[in-house]
Amino acid sequence: MNISGRKIGEILISHDVISEKEITSALKIQPESGIRIGEILLQKGLITEENLLSCLAQQNGMNFEAKLEFSLKENLIEKVPAKFFKKNIIVPYKSSGKKIFIAVADPLEVLTLDDIKNFYSGFKLITVLSFADEIKKIISENFRAAGENSSDGLMENLDSDAYDLLTNSFDETEDILDMANEAPIIKFVNTIITEAVNESASDIHVEP
Repeated sequence: MNISGRKIGEILISHDVISEKEITSALKIQPESGIRIGEILLQKGLITEENLLSCLAQQNGMNFEAKLEFSLKENLIEKVPAKFFKKNIIVPYKSSGKKIFIAVADPLEVLTLDDIKNFYSGFKLITVLSFADEIKKIISENFRAAGENSSDGLMENLDSDAYDLLTNSFDETEDILDMANEAPIIKFVNTIITEAVNESASDIHVEP
């Protein structure tokens, strides 16, 4: 929601980030591309992601936070499924009293914010703008599913015999086939596939 009433181009010009000529040039190709003007300027290398986000934050009456410090209270972490945050690139990262601070990569995520309000009923949500990569980092480090619901959790909870089975090298084809039929292998592969489906992944890459 544009609270300031100013166009993003006007704000970028007022910050001496770009010129009117560069905005005019970008506006000419916008109808054909169907891309927001800020994204066009970013793709052309005329502005940085920080330039764009800080100006979008100003336009929408929000603060821009380049670095997020996570301090969300424990009882609020499991209110919303982690896959919801991953899908929408949005995350609650700290709380103060009855306030919860939510970081978004797109200020137009109004419907998503409405969904979060349903999870955090009774709290006032304060929205800030941040880098998508910073938000994904917070999600990855603090909202990862535990135990059998994630491959990382599964690896952490394996007993020593099962861990050795997954990490040992085998030279003979027969040994590999026998290993593939062991319960830890089946469980591990199923978990990886389940995670990929939940995250709508197009590919699965496994690195040694």
